[in-house]
Amino acid sequence: MTTTQPASSPSAVDLSLHDHLRPGLTGGDYCLILEHTLTHDLKPVATDHYFDPVRQPFRVLAPRFALDGDAVHAVHPPPHAAGAFAATLAHCTLTQDSLPWQRDIDQQHRGLPWLALLVLRDGEIREDPQARGTATARTAGDVAKAETGVAVPDLTVAKDEAAQPCRTVDVTAAAFTALRPSAQDLRSLAHVRNVTPHEVRAAPGGEELKAGYFATVLANRLPNRPGQYAAHLVSLEGHGALLDKPPGPAVKHVRLVSLWSWTFTAHKGSAHFPALIRRMASGDLLLRRAAQGKEEPTEADREARRRLRRGYVPLASRLGSGEQTLAWYRGPLTSVVPPEIPRPKDPRPLSDHAAIYVRTHGVFDISYSAAWTLGRALALADADYIAAMTRWRTHVRHLLTRMLTAGPPPHGRWTAPPPLRDQLTGFHVTDPGPGGAPHATGTPPPRAPHAELSEHTEDIVAALRKEAAEHDEPEDIRAWLRQLQLLVPVPFPYLVPDAAMLPPDSVRFFHLDPSWLKALDDGARSIGAAGHVEVYAEQSLPPVGADPAPVAGLLMRSRLIDAHPDLVIDAFTTPGRGKPTLVAPLRRAQLAPDILLCLYGSVPDCVVVREPGTGIHFGIDDGDTIQLRDVTSHCGKPTGTFLRNISSHLRNPPEHGVLNIASGTKPLAAALAEAVKVPPERFGSAHLALQLLNAPYQFTFPHGDTR
Repeated sequence: MTTTQPASSPSAVDLSLHDHLRPGLTGGDYCLILEHTLTHDLKPVATDHYFDPVRQPFRVLAPRFALDGDAVHAVHPPPHAAGAFAATLAHCTLTQDSLPWQRDIDQQHRGLPWLALLVLRDGEIREDPQARGTATARTAGDVAKAETGVAVPDLTVAKDEAAQPCRTVDVTAAAFTALRPSAQDLRSLAHVRNVTPHEVRAAPGGEELKAGYFATVLANRLPNRPGQYAAHLVSLEGHGALLDKPPGPAVKHVRLVSLWSWTFTAHKGSAHFPALIRRMASGDLLLRRAAQGKEEPTEADREARRRLRRGYVPLASRLGSGEQTLAWYRGPLTSVVPPEIPRPKDPRPLSDHAAIYVRTHGVFDISYSAAWTLGRALALADADYIAAMTRWRTHVRHLLTRMLTAGPPPHGRWTAPPPLRDQLTGFHVTDPGPGGAPHATGTPPPRAPHAELSEHTEDIVAALRKEAAEHDEPEDIRAWLRQLQLLVPVPFPYLVPDAAMLPPDSVRFFHLDPSWLKALDDGARSIGAAGHVEVYAEQSLPPVGADPAPVAGLLMRSRLIDAHPDLVIDAFTTPGRGKPTLVAPLRRAQLAPDILLCLYGSVPDCVVVREPGTGIHFGIDDGDTIQLRDVTSHCGKPTGTFLRNISSHLRNPPEHGVLNIASGTKPLAAALAEAVKVPPERFGSAHLALQLLNAPYQFTFPHGDTR
């Protein structure tokens, strides 16, 4: 069967699942015998010993006591991982697609997988009581040596294998009895997959989805008790008798060859990815504070609620006269498209110039004045920025002085536009005189008044920008202002002035207010400005707007951010409702262990939040359910229906977390077969793997929620 994730998913794959891939011959010693028989009229003819049988012994090699380092492609949970794995079935993916069927357990269990994945916890392994992944080093010849109270495998070890090193674990008889898979379980717990990824992507701590065939062995235990676990891929060769009946009372431990092992830690918690994402999507998705209480039929109440809906918060404010009053404040992140506000031609010299007085209600809007003050404070706190800005202002001041009073610099004619040259310099360079030295005609003009400078601002700025291209300070200043535009040094309370605007387990979308960013920029540029000449220094700097300015974004506050630092958040635009186009973030930053900020250069039409890919893994879903997948024409697609009460399929005692896979009372495979309408005899390991498949969960916030 084949399941395909949508190609629009950055990690989409075509996945084919198969019940098994049995080799023509399993590992072991064989003998090929060639005999000749002569007949005449269909009757044998005596040949005495002219045609003796020819015997050719040979051995089919297959791993038995150890695996090569590249034999295991991936495991899940990842080694040494810690997380909420109570709903996860551990698995081991093998690079050899037929490995689970390359040997036989014994003559009575031919054709079954000889490998099993046992998930063991503290107190269940004799030599590893704390489940730290240790095992006993032995030689293959010592594995089957009898030992009192230990059930050893019934093996015949060849002389050339006896010295081969291996690792064993002595599992307690009680743990082995609780975990041991039946013959029917073994058939269901191993399958083969073929992956065709549209994009090879390795997830941190996860599996790289490479193309090709791989075998996978599943565990049958859910690690539902918090603590340390050791997963061992073990050989069941020689233990066929224990598959049919549990060990006797004299057996205290069962010795198993451990071919591969790793550890992980299960934590108790409700950090189930789908549940947390759905919780985030259930509330208000805009960055604003909800109004409290019953709406009053007064203009003041209506104005207050209107302000709150637009992302404002009331703050205590002190006027210049010393009076205490109430003022409205909104940061750069707004819940509505910010209105266009006419910008002054020159930068504001004081923060009070950016304050807005709401005459109707007698209060101030201090949003832009707070931004101006913050920009100035951040600039004053950065010595490198102050030094670069001071050097550039000094250079521009000297440059203007030379332009207005001394004519062109010594190294050649000043490259100013003609109107500037004609209006300000009043001289020209003639051919050398008799002495060979150049001489100037005309007289230097007096210093131009402010009004005359203003008439030629564009010409002056154009000339200064050519000069700026030859100096490092303007580019350093521009880079610092770009970081300011992306809100890198802005304290979080200026972005979210009220914690109620971003409660726990929430995501909030916003627009950015360009007027707030401009006020922030004006405050930073005001450092060292002593007069009108500094206006030219500012305007000569390379424009920060040459890079895309942030216009929209999102804030997320959730435990998922700390648990999944590599959380996938993709924003898309759909021009003309055509093919979605990915919008790359201008900035993505984890502001706190549980807070993530993303800024974009255009307003997304939808945002997809996706669980970090850890390859392919298996388990049950939130709420003790399994979401069923289609097994017909839309193979692999979720049907929207669920098999519920999965805990009823646990073996007794249920606290062990061991599932009845295909045998015992209420086998899970039979319930799934009935739910997806597949005859039980046809419901194989591929069907089971498909239903247990936990693809990375994703949630899409559509156009109406993000605009």
